Amino acid sequence: MKSPKNILKEFKKFIKQENLIQWNDKIITAVSGGIDSTVLLYLIKKTSAEYNLTILAVHINYNLRGEESNENEQFVRNLCYKWGIPLVVHHVEIKEKSNLENKARKIRFSILRDLLQKYEFQKIALGHNKNDQAETLLLNLFRGSGIGGMKGIIPKSKDIIRPLLALTRNEITEFAKQNNIEFSEDSSNLSLIYDRNKIRHKIIPEIEKGLNPKAVDKISNSARIFQQTDSFLQEYCKEIFPEIVKKTDGIFILNVDK
Repeated sequence: MKSPKNILKEFKKFIKQENLIQWNDKIITAVSGGIDSTVLLYLIKKTSAEYNLTILAVHINYNLRGEESNENEQFVRNLCYKWGIPLVVHHVEIKEKSNLENKARKIRFSILRDLLQKYEFQKIALGHNKNDQAETLLLNLFRGSGIGGMKGIIPKSKDIIRPLLALTRNEITEFAKQNNIEFSEDSSNLSLIYDRNKIRHKIIPEIEKGLNPKAVDKISNSARIFQQTDSFLQEYCKEIFPEIVKKTDGIFILNVDK
């Protein structure tokens, strides 16, 4: 594990390597109040002077956990006030509870992109880490995904950036502890009714215990290889497509020999 003092350095190295942040960027940071998004906000704040960043925190209260949801919102309000970061809070209600994760995700992205346009910001920063990457790849694998799903979570997709993908959950936890970063626990992260939580709390720990203690790193590295492979195939196909397929009078002709 990287020592806590190097986490900020690793963070800066990753955003430079993946070209995630540029000078004068205006970044919306989604803050649930959990450890990942809280540490993400802290690290972006620490990096803001170097890149002359404008930061806006956004918290979405789905009102799914009663008083706990309100306490979570108040925690984020207090944190942003303490750190001097402007905050926008949205309250939503999901009436139909089937496929809840997917519905919440769609609502989240809709709100974040509306704010991006409204305030003329360039990027939305999300707090996915290496463990999320490993969980996503396994979920997609078990569901029968092709190479597209094996890519897992990519560091940058249009206006979305994920600067924590270079860090494991253990590294983030240790960093928060060493820097006295408070966060709010979400009890739904422990519930085994969600497929991701089954992988997080049952499957990956068994793999780490019985097969490879560095399984998260290895799976995350595999996702990176799939990302690079997919990128190469996409670019190569664009390059050779004009030689293989010709369009004449609205008809596409395939050169079988080539």
